[in-house]
Amino acid sequence: MSSIVVMVPAYNSEKSIALSLESCIAQTVCADVVIVDNCSTDTTRDIVKAFAEKHPNVTLVVNEKNLGRIGNFNQCLDLFKNSKYEYVQFLFTGDVLKPDCIEEVQEVFKQHPDLGAVFWPYEFKEGNSIGISRHYEESRYLPPDEINELNIIDGGRLGAIVCNVYSKRAIVKSGAYFNEVFIGKADFDYCVLQHHGAFHLNKVLSTFNVEHHGTFQYARDNYRVNIEGSFNSACALERSRHDFPIEKYEKYRSNIIMDIFKKNIHFLKAKELIAIQSIVIAEVYRIFKGCLSFELRRLYRHVKQIYRRS
Repeated sequence: MSSIVVMVPAYNSEKSIALSLESCIAQTVCADVVIVDNCSTDTTRDIVKAFAEKHPNVTLVVNEKNLGRIGNFNQCLDLFKNSKYEYVQFLFTGDVLKPDCIEEVQEVFKQHPDLGAVFWPYEFKEGNSIGISRHYEESRYLPPDEINELNIIDGGRLGAIVCNVYSKRAIVKSGAYFNEVFIGKADFDYCVLQHHGAFHLNKVLSTFNVEHHGTFQYARDNYRVNIEGSFNSACALERSRHDFPIEKYEKYRSNIIMDIFKKNIHFLKAKELIAIQSIVIAEVYRIFKGCLSFELRRLYRHVKQIYRRS
């Protein structure tokens, strides 16, 4: 039996739960699968019970009350922390693991037992279109200082949760939980990996099915994602500020502030752009005194481009 447990948070997933469970059953290495039902009102539990009757490695847990989306993720996390397993794979209903996923990841953890997480490229399926996420063109180990710095400057490296397996040791040591405030999971990843390395396994091992993710389009179109991404990077930077020379710390902080403007300025109305442009223009004369920072000049050019298109 694998040291990896697959945790499946579920709510009203009768149209997608079987797809995910079938991929778990088809693994080349048997892994226990725990479905945590968040008080579904459809036939989700009946479908899971049918799987459990045929497959002893499938277990159904039903919450006493609906804990909300993030609350159910954290319920899965607590069950994992109190279990015998060393590693956890979260699988959202409708997403799929390739048959050799658990076997491949387990082998990596055997070679690198101190890892905080393993991540890999995954299929991104939207309608008839399938893309492949890419981080690196090779399998490689990223030490804690490197993955932490990449998370700060590049907005998170682990990608979707369907391509991540986390270590219990790293989760417990970091005290990380999924945060109700955020749409994404970047803050959780940053906490887990602040003092633990990660391994990129350059093999496609899972599929993210957009049609089964009700919150995906909302998240993709919502300006909050951009804001929380910058906020998560800022929090990660502050947690690690003593690990960087002051010059690098100040550079990263300036870049995060710039990113907030650049990623969200297109959400503003034309009159608001005019107001921002006026403020920036009022400072331009300081260029000739050498007082205008490089970041502000870069922001000024960016505002001008947006303003011309509006």
